[in-house]
Amino acid sequence: MTVCDGIGGAVPGAVIRADLIMPRRGRHRWGRPHRGGGASGNRGRGSGPTPMPANTRRHPGDAARLPAMQTWEYSTVPLLIHATKAILDQWGADGWELVTVLPNPTGEQHVAYLKRPKA
Repeated sequence: MTVCDGIGGAVPGAVIRADLIMPRRGRHRWGRPHRGGGASGNRGRGSGPTPMPANTRRHPGDAARLPAMQTWEYSTVPLLIHATKAILDQWGADGWELVTVLPNPTGEQHVAYLKRPKA
C-alpha cells in the first residue's frame, strides 16, 4: 500500500492499493484472471490441454466396436379423462413407454407422449 501525497489530483493522505494502479502480469486490474491470449495464448490457464484417461482415448477403429445407438419411434395419444388408465395400460401392453403427459393447447384434455424401440 502507498500513501498518496496529493500528486495527480488525489486526496492527500489517502491510502492507495498499488495492485489496483499497476496490475500484476496476467491478471485483470480487479484481481480476476486475465482472459486475453498474449504470446502464449494460454495465460493463466495451466500448462496445456489436460490429457484424456487411457480408457477414453479414441482410435480410428472405435466406431466399429461401439454398439449401435438405440433408435426410437414416437407416438402422441389424446387421453380421455374418464379412461386414462385403460388407455395407458393398453399402449404399455403394446410395448410403448410413457415419456410425458402435457395439457392439450386448448386445455380440454391431456396428450400422452410415448416411445418404443424401433424393430
